[in-house]
Amino acid sequence: MLTRQEYQQSIISSLAWLSKEVELSNKINFTDVNVYSENFYRDLLNLALGYQLTNINIQEPNAAAIDLGDEKYKNILMLYFSSIYRYKSY
Repeated sequence: MLTRQEYQQSIISSLAWLSKEVELSNKINFTDVNVYSENFYRDLLNLALGYQLTNINIQEPNAAAIDLGDEKYKNILMLYFSSIYRYKSY
């Protein structure tokens, strides 16, 4: 059975791997990973924070300045795919 610390380390390692994967893929103009990452972070934030985010880019391709939206809680988020992941809630 894994301990809490082992679970946390596994999560940290996985997020670090994803960050580097996105960074390196974008450097060679492989941006498909950005869409997969948007969906991953949508699901993660829905689970962790209880949101009901949807991927706006699926509903409206290349939506201007919005990646994820939650109509119930009135949140919109932009995800920045660089070496550091950030999100803003408006």
